[in-house]
Amino acid sequence: MIASVPNPSAYYGNWCHAAGTWEQIPAVERCVPSFILADPGCAGDIVAPTQYNLKILEGSRNRPGRPYRAVTPVAVSGAPLDPATNRPRASALSYHHVVSYSRLTSFWNRIVDMGDLKGCNFLSLLWENLDRKRYADLYDTAGGALLDVDVKKVAGLVLGIYEGAVCHDEGAVRADEWDFFLRIYSWLPGNLVVGPEGRCDDPGEDLDKPVLSILQEVRGSRASALSDAENKIQAYVSGVYDRRLLAPASSALRDVVRYMRFEGYDGKYWVWGERTVEGTLTKGPQVRERR
Repeated sequence: MIASVPNPSAYYGNWCHAAGTWEQIPAVERCVPSFILADPGCAGDIVAPTQYNLKILEGSRNRPGRPYRAVTPVAVSGAPLDPATNRPRASALSYHHVVSYSRLTSFWNRIVDMGDLKGCNFLSLLWENLDRKRYADLYDTAGGALLDVDVKKVAGLVLGIYEGAVCHDEGAVRADEWDFFLRIYSWLPGNLVVGPEGRCDDPGEDLDKPVLSILQEVRGSRASALSDAENKIQAYVSGVYDRRLLAPASSALRDVVRYMRFEGYDGKYWVWGERTVEGTLTKGPQVRERR
């Protein structure tokens, strides 16, 4: 556990102002929580934070299930006939990430590794949206996977992380509500567009530019926010660590967090097509190219 810090005068982010000077707090001390002062002037000690393992397990096999309702399969324009029914073949629908799951995971884990979680502004808005039940599609009453009590617990965890009352220790246990949190963070509605599975234009772990093109037509500001988040998160997680890149990346993700609904399926943007990828011809649904 982190020892109490005697007589702090004020903490702002990862900086401490004490005795008229500014000193950067070492990474190991960055998860000190908002403190309780008996005397607002200076007296009192900081209460030690609760420690949990906050790292996300990487790799597609560890990706959590979506917290939203299942969607009915559809036949996209130009789909081949299904021999069994003599009707156009139906494609299952999925929730496509614009900024990839792996990018979001890398971003979170770098923040955790560098001790920078406290004060990340995307967390404050995430807490507010959860606390005020703004992500309506999460709830079981809307066909989602989470109960009201689950979301309330996640809201409390997010607030604790934001304020520093909860911090990371890789040797500690997981918070009881960790799995619920992970499903919400990994499937932020503002980052999702519903479309067919088995796409021949699937971008893998890169920015989903085909799906982004749909949003550019119908949700211009959201498309811009997602492009900005991709670029600034990538800058933060790539290469040598530079903490100055965290604030713009966190603010860019905050602009995605503010969107409360995913983009539903619209058949006019999808068509059956084919592409050659690494010498192999692949057929399947794809985003209709804009003319």
